[in-house]
Amino acid sequence: MKVKVIIILIGIFTIQFISSCCKGFEYYDFTTMDVVFLSDTVGQDSSFEIELSASDLFYLSMSVSDLGFAHTLAFSCDEGREGMKHPFENIEITSNNVFNNEYSANENLFQLFEIEEFKGMGEFEYKKLSDVKLEKLQGEFMRLRLKQRPTGSQIHNFTFKFTKSNKEEIIVETGEITWL
Repeated sequence: MKVKVIIILIGIFTIQFISSCCKGFEYYDFTTMDVVFLSDTVGQDSSFEIELSASDLFYLSMSVSDLGFAHTLAFSCDEGREGMKHPFENIEITSNNVFNNEYSANENLFQLFEIEEFKGMGEFEYKKLSDVKLEKLQGEFMRLRLKQRPTGSQIHNFTFKFTKSNKEEIIVETGEITWL
């Protein structure tokens, strides 16, 4: 009888171990972002593009295993598949100089930016940032493009301020960008 109980317990623990390994890291979070690629000069026939990447990405769990197994025991999981734990609530993009007649220094330029979206089959397209649901953005990496050239100052330092649903703010500043 004791042998049967031990075999049953070992079976239960084995099944629980196998089924629990990948459940725990459904979400991801980060507290800082870096500029991954940025050209500091924009030619006549070019547009300003910036790539932002989470520099301290970590994965989070919403639940704990019933029998105490650590979810970190999995060998390969689709970590973060449910998206950001605290999605973006607001994005503010400002410049230190007058951009054009409509946008003065330190005014939100959010409406002027587009974001690259994956369309499938290896294809991407740009979509107006203002048309995207912020809570659906995948914040671990994003490519943004400025739709217009400045008519005011030709030299700008941009500040990107991302506010997450937990009210945490991530601020990314570019260096000096010059339009030719």
